[in-house]
Amino acid sequence: METFVNLGIAKVHLVSRKRQSFIALTGVAFGVSLYILLISFMEGINLYLMDSMLSSTPDVQLLANTGNSKSEVGPSGNIGSDFIKNTEVLLDHIREDKNVLAVSPVLTQQCILFSGPVQLNVRLDGVKINEEMQVLKLSGKMISGNASDLAYKSNGILLGKGLADKLNVGMGGTVTAFTPEGRMAQFRVVGVFRFGLGFVDNTRAFLNIGSVRQLMPAEPGQATSIHIRLKDPDKSKEMAESISSRYGVKAEDWATSNASILATVTARNVLTYVVSLALLVVAGFGIYNIINLTITSKMKDIAILKSIGFTGRDIATVFLSQCLVIGLIGSAIGALAGFGFSEALSRVSFPSSETVSFSYFPVSFKARYYLIGVFFGVATSLLPGLLPSIKASGTDPLSILRR
Repeated sequence: METFVNLGIAKVHLVSRKRQSFIALTGVAFGVSLYILLISFMEGINLYLMDSMLSSTPDVQLLANTGNSKSEVGPSGNIGSDFIKNTEVLLDHIREDKNVLAVSPVLTQQCILFSGPVQLNVRLDGVKINEEMQVLKLSGKMISGNASDLAYKSNGILLGKGLADKLNVGMGGTVTAFTPEGRMAQFRVVGVFRFGLGFVDNTRAFLNIGSVRQLMPAEPGQATSIHIRLKDPDKSKEMAESISSRYGVKAEDWATSNASILATVTARNVLTYVVSLALLVVAGFGIYNIINLTITSKMKDIAILKSIGFTGRDIATVFLSQCLVIGLIGSAIGALAGFGFSEALSRVSFPSSETVSFSYFPVSFKARYYLIGVFFGVATSLLPGLLPSIKASGTDPLSILRR
């Protein structure tokens, strides 16, 4: 029979059972829209966290260890029990690598930072600020002051936003550092930064490497770590293994340094897909029930159609067409609703938190989420209708008409 005749019959079935058709459409639209909303929100969070991690963590970090150094770097070795020695020689070797974009020595000291009655345990990172800015992209994270000002202010300090708030100090204010060894120094705030991660913004400060050297028993040319930024972050693991093997220094890639956060990202992605697909599967069961009931109530109509020349394929086409129409319209509505929900969510202010710092709920708008949502919406509409349609196509018209 002609295809348009089959589609016409399918249209009559859908229109004559408006309530059931509306419920099926709503189920598909709800599943698709919620999938798009969830995946857009979760991906937005993941992208924010990944950007914050890559900005606040070097692609490769070299750390001092107690192993024997290799003589390739210098005659006196490059590794001490607490410090990396001969850093300038090591830095020159690393800069020669064509994959390296920037490299910076760091001298880290744990201390108590206090302003007035407030005292906090913090991590002071002594850096050569112009080099560190290329590694951590610090200039783009400043919310007040300029990171580069640290280069010509020997007693300057850059504070994380959370740290500055807890100390109740702002631009031009002074803070005092006190080390476990009893050393003390006063610094003036020349900038406040925010990476958006609590474990960075609440506990970290940057100073000139020379200022930190005054607070700890470190000699010129020594560092507690070396930060490296690569042209391609995906090569960080390979680079870390190469440097560790070549120079006898402990090297960590950014993924290893942030393994716990990456594990959380993976778990969140899995949960998002499971919940979203579960919603679409539930919508699919609703469609199955509706099509099955339609076929049961139309058995005599099916028998008559087959007796006047409709083939089993025509009958299957009638009912699968209904599923397809429900899937396409429901998915289209769901995609539009998902975009609307996502857009509305992206305009909602995010509650302040010490763990992460968003101005608004982070939402990612990518076309593939909508395409995947429509695909699953149509698939979960067609598949549930397949079995009842095959059942209807194999119906014996005589057995039905004899009842």
